[in-house]
Amino acid sequence: KLLVEFKRFFLLHPNSPYLEDVRPYYRAARELLARYELMVGDFYYARESYYSAIGRYLYLLRTYPEYPATKEVMERLIEAYRANQQPELADEMERIYKMRYVSRELSFTSDEKSLYAQDAEPDARPSPPER
Repeated sequence: KLLVEFKRFFLLHPNSPYLEDVRPYYRAARELLARYELMVGDFYYARESYYSAIGRYLYLLRTYPEYPATKEVMERLIEAYRANQQPELADEMERIYKMRYVSRELSFTSDEKSLYAQDAEPDARPSPPER
């Protein structure tokens, strides 16, 4: 519902001075929802409900392609396919994974890799509220 309201705001007020203030909240909301899907997928995977885990991981990759941890999601998806006795799909996803991440990493020089490492943000998780 929240994402619908953000999109509605973007459509109804494209020239609003508040547009740039709203964008970070929209991105944060999408990241939070993506993280939730990952947690649910991990829950299913831990309980050996691989079919459900695969569904959550695929939904996350399709719906939130900008999620910063897509590499890890793809790794978990490959594991879930293998655990679910679907080696053909695991091999296909692994091929896509290698095209997307391994070949890209090999093409960077060590100087370029260090520049990207400096720009990476640590995994900031909100702390629980104090009682």
